[in-house]
Amino acid sequence: MINLMTTDLCPCGANSTFEDCCQPIIEQREVASTPEALMRSRYSAYATGAIDWVIASNHADSRDEIDREEVERWSADSVWQGLKIVETAPGESDDEGFVRFRAKYRLDGVNHVHRERARFVREQGAWYFHTAFEDVDEGPVLVPVTAASSVGRNDPCTCGSGKKYKRCCG
Repeated sequence: MINLMTTDLCPCGANSTFEDCCQPIIEQREVASTPEALMRSRYSAYATGAIDWVIASNHADSRDEIDREEVERWSADSVWQGLKIVETAPGESDDEGFVRFRAKYRLDGVNHVHRERARFVREQGAWYFHTAFEDVDEGPVLVPVTAASSVGRNDPCTCGSGKKYKRCCG
């Protein structure tokens, strides 16, 4: 886990210190008050290596399906470059909400943008991540062009289409 100084800005981009923003939620000293607050804490947990929180903040329906080693590897091997909350929306009740977001990270020298519409549910006063949906409403995300010889078949295409290289220009 990466230790941030108390004066460091929170990785979630909320323009507050980590100590005042996501850290109390990650350490379970506070409960996330909204689905957005939980989403921000989950991003910060990935960025700081707080995998226990990534797992604990998943709904019980899917928590056992998480591959901890894979999550740890993705967290540790990525350079987390920023979170943008695109939209938040209430669900059908006060115990459900949705957050559309983009999480930027660099992995193996390639920039990526993870786009998702996430469903959150509240049980006994606490919010949990429940389901992820591919965010298809935004269109392609342009990625920096890299030399074709350094592009792997499963990397984003260099043309910026948002498709995998093997399904586009590869």
